[in-house]
Amino acid sequence: DRDRDRCSDRDVQNLKRLARRVAEAVADGGESEIIRKPLNSFERRIVHTEVADIDGVGTETIDQDGERKIRIFVDNGEGASAEA
Repeated sequence: DRDRDRCSDRDVQNLKRLARRVAEAVADGGESEIIRKPLNSFERRIVHTEVADIDGVGTETIDQDGERKIRIFVDNGEGASAEA
C-alpha cells in the first residue's frame, strides 16, 4: 500500500496522539471537530481505529472542499458510520 509506505512510525504516532487529543476534547466539550489536515486512506484508518478505543465519541470520513477529512463527534449511540 503506497499510502502506508509514505508514513513513518513517527508520523503514525503523531497522528494517533492528534486523534486522541481531538477525541478527548470532543468528549469533554460536546462539540464535534474536524481534523482539517487532508488524510490519505491509511492515515484515516489510523484515526478511526485510535478513536474507536475512546468511549463516547465516534468518527466519520467527510468530503470537505474536495478533500477527505475526519469528523470526530460525540457518539450518543446513533453514531455515523466510519468510512475510510
